[in-house]
Amino acid sequence: MQANHVRPESPYTVSIPMQVKYCTQRAYQRLWNDKTSTVTTIVGQIVMALIIGSIFYGTRNDTSSFFQKGGVLFFAVLLNALIAISEINTLYSQRPIVEKQASYAVYHPFTEAMAGIVVDIPVKFSIATCFNIILYFLAGLRREPSQFFIFFLFNFVAILTVSLFWNWKREGKLTFIRCLKSIGVLPHQPRRYLKLLLSPALQPWRS
Repeated sequence: MQANHVRPESPYTVSIPMQVKYCTQRAYQRLWNDKTSTVTTIVGQIVMALIIGSIFYGTRNDTSSFFQKGGVLFFAVLLNALIAISEINTLYSQRPIVEKQASYAVYHPFTEAMAGIVVDIPVKFSIATCFNIILYFLAGLRREPSQFFIFFLFNFVAILTVSLFWNWKREGKLTFIRCLKSIGVLPHQPRRYLKLLLSPALQPWRS
């Protein structure tokens, strides 16, 4: 017996919107049963924001603190992006279940990915809110609504982008070991670029 709006020759018994609905309900149940992980991530980001913000606390609002302010922005984007790496073990632990249920025509694999995105948005928003508000005001960045919301938007998009990147890796044919290898390489590229960018030898105009 098939639900409405399902092609008679389709092996699936429910439509794609219903598959997304059921996968979203299951994702919320997984999230609720693993509250410790979410709370630990939020607390860890708060502690990290306090540490990084205290390093740049009291910087002057003139050109003498230009590179300190740039360092705050760099650390904000980097730490917001790298928090998504903590999800990789969870993502790959779900992969055999998704593949098995997809082989039984329980649901399309992409509906599970869409459900994960829907569930992740409020969690990522909570993490970004706790981290970015503390860091922004503790580091003494410009206290203007427009500047703050631009800062928040870029960091929130960074979290979602990196999270979707690792979801894409999971949905592809990349194995867990090869994914770990890419983790060891990709996050270091922004730091190498920043080291070259801020190197005094490459910027004689700084003197």
